[in-house]
Amino acid sequence: MKLVTAIIQPDKLEEVREELIKAEIYRITVSRCTGRGRAEETDLYRVWIDDWSAKEIAGQHILEAYSDETGGVRLRCEIPKMIALNGENGLTSKNANQSVASLYYSIPFIEANGYFLPPAGADLSTPVSVNGTLWLDREFGNHQFREGLSGWDWFGLELPGGDALMLYVLKNADGSLISHSGGTWIPSNGSPEILSLDDYSVTVNDNWHSELTGVTYPAGWTIELPAQDMVLTVSPTQDDQELVTKRSTRVTYWEGAVSIERNGYDKKSFGYVELVGYDYSGE
Repeated sequence: MKLVTAIIQPDKLEEVREELIKAEIYRITVSRCTGRGRAEETDLYRVWIDDWSAKEIAGQHILEAYSDETGGVRLRCEIPKMIALNGENGLTSKNANQSVASLYYSIPFIEANGYFLPPAGADLSTPVSVNGTLWLDREFGNHQFREGLSGWDWFGLELPGGDALMLYVLKNADGSLISHSGGTWIPSNGSPEILSLDDYSVTVNDNWHSELTGVTYPAGWTIELPAQDMVLTVSPTQDDQELVTKRSTRVTYWEGAVSIERNGYDKKSFGYVELVGYDYSGE
């Protein structure tokens, strides 16, 4: 397989992507950037854009991001053995004949250690030591072009007890659920298991209304997996984690951190949720 990198003018992006889809070339990765420079080196793992970079040194992944205005981070990451190929060996189908599909994998519980770097002029000028876990999700394909798809709810949850769970609920324009919604149960001891929409239920417990955009989002869920005898209560760590991306993807959506309670465990854990398709303004 050969990796081809192309620089495409923004006004030609949709035209090029449509032609690739027509040619049944589904493995497409599109990057948009507004920075001064973006580069990559193919003989080693090192990519960067302005002051953001990722590279590999002696088997460890080094992530760095900084700006004078917001500060940044410098993290050293250890990739665990718990890597899940979602769907059938990494292929997740979004319709019956697999003409709409994606290649998709998840890596939960990435151990991260490093420093928070304060912004320029901050009262705190010394880097602060930080540690925790990260979740890496990578999906690429043509699933976003499915006719009738209006949005989705996505959950990446590192659970109390050391297990992990990835779920996505796809929605039609009329609000009904698409049967090819699914997910992956990732046990701490054992192989990942494919989940269909029949294997779990997601119930909304609360909502949050954005005063900025007027959009209302779910803001709390109960997730049940009967086969695992598991009930999860998932809550946003804060309500307002809305993103208005007028300068990039031009999508208004909600994504952010959540806390997780699991039946049979006293300690909470954390995860991430993405909610797309709740902005009906058409802007």
